[in-house]
Order: sequence, then C-alpha cells, then structure tokens
Amino acid sequence: MLPGSPPPGITARDLLSVSLVVVVRADHPLADQDEVPLARLAEESFIDFPVGYGNRTVADQAFATAGIQRQVALEVTEITTGAQYVRNGFGVALLPDFVAPADPGLRTLRVSDHPLSWTLSVAASATRRPSAAVRALLEVVDRFGPVGVGQTRREPQARARSSSPARSGPSTPSTTKPSGSATTS
Repeated sequence: MLPGSPPPGITARDLLSVSLVVVVRADHPLADQDEVPLARLAEESFIDFPVGYGNRTVADQAFATAGIQRQVALEVTEITTGAQYVRNGFGVALLPDFVAPADPGLRTLRVSDHPLSWTLSVAASATRRPSAAVRALLEVVDRFGPVGVGQTRREPQARARSSSPARSGPSTPSTTKPSGSATTS
C-alpha cells in the first residue's frame, strides 16, 4: 500500500514494515560510512521505482519534507534489479533492507536524519464478500499480524486499517507487490 490511509472501500492489513537503506558501490565515497544525512544524498543519481510505487512514495515524501531535490536517473519495476544497477555504477538506490544483498561489491547505509520505513500490506475490498480461500488467507494474516522494523517474530494479533466502515466478515483482497503497487486478484 501507499503510505497513509487506504483508498475508500479498501481495508489494508499490514504484513511487514522494513527500513529503507541506501545502497552504494563498495568504491563509492560514502561506502565507509554507516549512515548518511538525507541532504548529502541530493548530489547522487538514484535508481528508484516509478512514481506511485509505495517505496518510491516514501522516498519522495522524505526528500520533499526536507526541501531537498534529487535526481532519479533510472526507474526499475523489479525490487532486486535496483542493486544490480548500483553494482554496475548507474547510481545509488534506496531499497528495503531485506533486499539489500550481502555482496562484497555493495555497501548499505542508514539515513541518519529521516528514518525511512516501508510497509507491505494485503489490501482487500471492504464492500465484497471474500471467497473461502481469501478468508483463509486473511485469517492467517490476522492471526500473525505485521512484523515491524527490527522484529523477527510475529505475535498473533489482529490489525487492519480501513477507509470505510467494516462489514461483517473479511473481504476480497488484492495482493500488494513488494514495490508497493497493488494488483487485484
């Protein structure tokens, strides 16, 4: 899902919240740092996702809030491709920490002054009755709840965000791509 409330008629169940990290080549001037201020990244060329993807929206909002403009040199639609472009010298990337590869040719850095996190969610219609398979999926999601930044274990819990009044029973979901854009199933 995109940051903020889901669109009208949609309920979102958060699955995972992760930090976005800066990925640079091992020979990049920032490679020996553990963290970097957002303003320092303004001079970099970015490999990012198209406008409208959830993790792109998180990054764009952080730069806009800080009053910093940045250059997106390349857009990718597959989440692991960003690191490949960084490795080949096309720029730097902000990627979910679980995607940042353990690659001797790359380094990851935290953004020191603007915590960046991205949430992966299952989106569902708040107005339609779900199939048995969808109900089973949503029960599992509700039972284990979301995993927050830094968590490794899921505690059973139920939590959903909704932009419309809840109807009885779960609703038909759409799945959320790891890059943050939803597709209806």
